[in-house]
Amino acid sequence: MIPQSEIDRLNALDIAGVIAHDLGPALRERNGHVYFRCPFHDDHDPSLDVHRAKNTAFCNPCGRSWKPIKWVMDYERVDFREACRRLGAADLPAVTVADLPKLDKSYRPPTLQWQHAAARVVDECEANLWANNPKAQRVRDYLARRGLQPLTLRQWRVGYNPKSMEIAGLWVWAGITLPAFMGCDLWGIKIRLLPEHPYRCVACGEHLTMTGPCPKCGKRNKYRQVKGSEPALYGVHTLADRRVVFACEGEFDCMLAYQEGKLLGGVFTTTNGAGKDWQPEWTSYLLDAERIITLYDNDAAGERGADKLNTLPLGGRVFTARVPAGKDVTDYHFRGGNVYQWMRAARWEALSSLFADDAAHAAYIRSRLEHVQPPHQLAIDLLGDLDELEGT
Repeated sequence: MIPQSEIDRLNALDIAGVIAHDLGPALRERNGHVYFRCPFHDDHDPSLDVHRAKNTAFCNPCGRSWKPIKWVMDYERVDFREACRRLGAADLPAVTVADLPKLDKSYRPPTLQWQHAAARVVDECEANLWANNPKAQRVRDYLARRGLQPLTLRQWRVGYNPKSMEIAGLWVWAGITLPAFMGCDLWGIKIRLLPEHPYRCVACGEHLTMTGPCPKCGKRNKYRQVKGSEPALYGVHTLADRRVVFACEGEFDCMLAYQEGKLLGGVFTTTNGAGKDWQPEWTSYLLDAERIITLYDNDAAGERGADKLNTLPLGGRVFTARVPAGKDVTDYHFRGGNVYQWMRAARWEALSSLFADDAAHAAYIRSRLEHVQPPHQLAIDLLGDLDELEGT
């Protein structure tokens, strides 16, 4: 019998070195992770992810994780005792990264090759959502309960992948697909996991059947990104020429806010959280707005997101609107709240705070209308506000 102390010692060996002993140099290194080609599936884009701090390897397509002993057992196809013997006798190499060309780390969309493959994913999953079968109907019912109408889902190209699988060479988790477009580029695909589809925790590999925090390691498991996705400003197409834009936390809130309040302004969110990892290039999309109203969640993350927007060079145009009831926009709608009236009141309060009185506001609008006319969207916004000010 192998003592537990020896098992712990072997599993504490550098797993990156163990894998490099078998596979050679790592192919990529980023933010404390090194990547190898996984030998357990046809791996064109290195997906064997070694987390250096946690000393754990994980492969998304395989849905498997490894510590050093388990790796030797699987790779060399030996039992536990033999794996411990071989691991104890191995001369592990220092981990190096293959001499690949350095990538330009400036913010840019994914490669055209990736975008072409991702576009096929979007098309296929969109078709799946509208298929005439019970699974697709359950997903449509779930989205309807969140307040989202069929036209909204089609406008934002929401889709559904019924099972985790490879599509067009990309690994796509089972769930609701949320593509993020900016201009002509497809920047990423985010996936909302669904409870009826079992999956593994991205951090520890634990088998899970419910979204939310992993009971073993505490990691939140609610969303996944298709590998190769880049952070994006979701909803960019709604922002042009609007007096007011609304910042939301999450794609579902963003779609619902636009569905209910598209007459009031544009909407946006970031695909990586409430203002998290804000890219300087995104600020340019907000410079024309007179007011940016945050509709973030009533929690600490929402407060951090609002604080982040306030640090941007936007001339103090950020205005915070608290959800009247519930945690977020969707929860407020679910509780019977009128999202349009709430957004309308927040918009008017935010705009009115810019002027001494209604007369000054009306004079400002008339001066702007001398330079912009319908069908320009800004003119439509301004005329609507002037009508409200004058009570017509």
